Amino acid sequence: MTAEISTLDVFRPAKLLPKGSISLGAIVEVEDGEQGRTFFLAPVGAGIELTGPGGDGFLSVVTPVSPVGKAVLGKRVGDTFEVMVQDEAREWTITYVG
Repeated sequence: MTAEISTLDVFRPAKLLPKGSISLGAIVEVEDGEQGRTFFLAPVGAGIELTGPGGDGFLSVVTPVSPVGKAVLGKRVGDTFEVMVQDEAREWTITYVG
């Protein structure tokens, strides 16, 4: 845990990669036609759920080594990807990157 805190202490999110592609530090909203989810792509802290600014919504922390993190890296708004979540195939479309 101390190593993770040290990693976060020096972490500075990068600006979006060229053409708005997703990189470490991005907030990513996805939807599957029925419901939406919001992820924060961080270097550590996978599985932690954060409250959005002003208490608006929740963000799930994913890392670049997690299935969702691997799937969204380099993608852009409008891209669709498939990932296994809790042994279930999910197909999501990226609706926002910030």
